Amino acid sequence: MKYATSLLLLSALVTVTGTGCDKPVYTVTNSGFVTDDPQVEPLLASKDSVLVGHVYVWEDSTNIYIRYSMDATENGQWFLTECHAHMALYYDRFPQAPNGALIPGHFDFNVEGLNDTMEYTFVVPFVAADIGGKAVAAHSIVVSDTLRETAWAGQEPFRGPRWGWWFWYPEEQPEGSRWTAPD
Repeated sequence: MKYATSLLLLSALVTVTGTGCDKPVYTVTNSGFVTDDPQVEPLLASKDSVLVGHVYVWEDSTNIYIRYSMDATENGQWFLTECHAHMALYYDRFPQAPNGALIPGHFDFNVEGLNDTMEYTFVVPFVAADIGGKAVAAHSIVVSDTLRETAWAGQEPFRGPRWGWWFWYPEEQPEGSRWTAPD
């Protein structure tokens, strides 16, 4: 019940801006880090795991921040065109098809039409309640001079038919199964 109440309050606190589409887009910022020690996850494009950038996650007393940053890597310079993120208590609570494939378009946080952006941050207000660790799926569409690819952040592989990664925030996972909610 504590989880359901916290999630309901979280949903009520998220600031929504209109974009003319049927899914909300959440308030974002490109301001600096509010912590000196964000959690850093690799942003990997294509089934070949090409490093194209990083996703940084941190929080302060009122928000959780999810920042996509396109760093120049040995794989060249890449840019963001879309970002999608979802936070859940367990992997099985990510939006997914019956075959287990995650569905980024159904994630809670979505933005499209970034026009070759280098950095993008979702700002997610939260209720100051201890609800344990959070499974995070951070997806993006990235482009280089010649390629357009899907990219996922993290180091935990998906289960199911599709490739991709996800991660725990904070890095220590909650007690119990990493895949499913306890009974």
